Amino acid sequence: MADDDLSDIPTVEVARLLELKERVASLAVPLPCASQTFAGPPSDVERHGMQRKAFLHQLRAASLLPPADGSDSSCDGVEHFIEFGAGNGALSYAVWLASRGACHSVLVDQRQSLTLNLSGVQAELPLPAGEIERLTPAGRALPRWEPHCACLDVTKVRVDYLRKAARGGTCVGLANHLCGDALDCAMRAAVDAWPGDEHGRLAAFVAATCCHHKIRWELFAGRRQFESWGLTRETFEQMRRWSRLAPRRNRESSTRVRVQVEARRLGVPPSEAAALGLSCRLLLDRARLHFLAENGFETSLQHHVPFEATADNILMVAVAPRRVGPGGAGIPGPQGGPRLSEGGHTTSAESSEEQPRAGST
Repeated sequence: MADDDLSDIPTVEVARLLELKERVASLAVPLPCASQTFAGPPSDVERHGMQRKAFLHQLRAASLLPPADGSDSSCDGVEHFIEFGAGNGALSYAVWLASRGACHSVLVDQRQSLTLNLSGVQAELPLPAGEIERLTPAGRALPRWEPHCACLDVTKVRVDYLRKAARGGTCVGLANHLCGDALDCAMRAAVDAWPGDEHGRLAAFVAATCCHHKIRWELFAGRRQFESWGLTRETFEQMRRWSRLAPRRNRESSTRVRVQVEARRLGVPPSEAAALGLSCRLLLDRARLHFLAENGFETSLQHHVPFEATADNILMVAVAPRRVGPGGAGIPGPQGGPRLSEGGHTTSAESSEEQPRAGST
């Protein structure tokens, strides 16, 4: 979205804005940066490849995919990967390859022509040379990739449809840059669809966030936690707008009209206004994490790729606690026993109140 002069933002006293700015800074603890040296600006193919690899790394770290070295071919009980806002299916295809073809893919996207198969995807996806060979086990042909494709608006997807598409079992939800509150709706739908009973279990939900300015209060999954911090809907609306000030990959903050105008209004340098935008994004995502923690997941927030790969480099990771199965084997546990881990710090989340369901307004 193009920069503008912030004429759409209601006028609020500067002193009040500055007070809110300090409150945001006190709550939004910065995340460690993901660094990498580049000889030059990475190409789109390289950037997308880095983002896919970061997802695979997190899934392997949680034992939801086999190790990269091929020493183990199991997915630790995971049967389905459901990607919300799947786009061209590149992430789901990479996950399927990393699973050695053992898991079923469900792709949910609002596109009306989301029809993919293995041969078509291999020719179409921006996979770097060698990635397919690296993910494919030597000496064994993979079965044909046959994902279940659902051309649906994520904000309106029904729980019963997800259950039918995933056919029960243990599921993992994925979302890479699913815009605004579509991500909040996807989180709720996944939690509701697979609560750990006969319908299946949600073992994890991993999502890279973006477009925080498009989150609506009515659908915001972190609303309960937001209010527990003493923040109101009015402050949410201001923070939602401020989130658009966050740094951009190919634009200096001092050259962006939106940042310049807000910096003058607050009496701070453009760099500080941009940092405020990033803090707002972090705080909104931390509130979202509490929704998942309240539903029994161990959660973390991190920069999964360098800023050069994407300015939207905040990754939410929620993994169900593991329970011990027969023979001492670890099994992704059902929802229960909330726990929130941010930057290595673990706290207990409060019990959840009823939240709006996907598709509600």
